[in-house]
Amino acid sequence: MLRQRFAGRGDFEIIEGDALASKHSLNPELLAHVYQAADAGATMRLVANLPYNIASPLVIEMLIAGVEVLAFTVQKEVADRLRALPATEDYGPLTVMAQLLAKVELLRPIPPQAFWPSPRIDSSLVRLVRQDQLGKRAAPFGTFVHQLFSSRRKTLRRGLTQAGYAADAMLAAAALDGIRRCEEFTPAQLLCLFQQGQAGS
Repeated sequence: MLRQRFAGRGDFEIIEGDALASKHSLNPELLAHVYQAADAGATMRLVANLPYNIASPLVIEMLIAGVEVLAFTVQKEVADRLRALPATEDYGPLTVMAQLLAKVELLRPIPPQAFWPSPRIDSSLVRLVRQDQLGKRAAPFGTFVHQLFSSRRKTLRRGLTQAGYAADAMLAAAALDGIRRCEEFTPAQLLCLFQQGQAGS
């Protein structure tokens, strides 16, 4: 139906396949289009109804690749994680990465009755507008954040030490209290901590 409707249009192309090639990489054909659009100065947008199992990695990889605006429906739990505050249950690596890569907006909740057939979950309409504070540091910083949150119940000092970092030097340089847990710090504070580790390596 799409081919019939848009036949003959040079600005339309269907890519049949998964959006993700792996958990942390986009479909190469899709990625090539994102880069091509960026080189041409065009604004790339994602408009989608995202399935729960790929929403988190797809959103982050799209932002890293340079997609400027993402507007999508997603399970409410994912939306809550995207806009969570420090020291809350929903706050984690997805929160930190998303908030350092974009402005996160929850546009509206969507009840199950808005879909057919009705799912057993609530959904949310979310918009992310890219505001990249990471640049080429995105991949190593993402690894760093996941390392810290893998032991989120431990103190920040202990988490850093177990991950092989010079904890005391990094904490002193970033002026952070190592007795607190990583989940208590803002994305900006965690980025500052990461930068101190990079400077000392």
